[in-house]
Amino acid sequence: MAPALATTILHGCREVVARDDELRLRVPARNASALVKAIARLNVNDDPYVHIRLGEAARRKVVEEFDERSVIERTVAVYCE
Repeated sequence: MAPALATTILHGCREVVARDDELRLRVPARNASALVKAIARLNVNDDPYVHIRLGEAARRKVVEEFDERSVIERTVAVYCE
């Protein structure tokens, strides 16, 4: 089972995991109460499948967009420009 992801709304984080509620739970930076609420959404008593859905969607994105070959090719392309 892939882990679910909670991330802040900061440059870098929001680009990697773009769609809220599909891939991750997004919270404002330095907002502890929002983070607590996001983590509480992963409680299996409220929705037994939310953490599974979020985790699987995030894993699919990583496998599709961040595999080693793809990252190397994009990095080399930047230096070739």
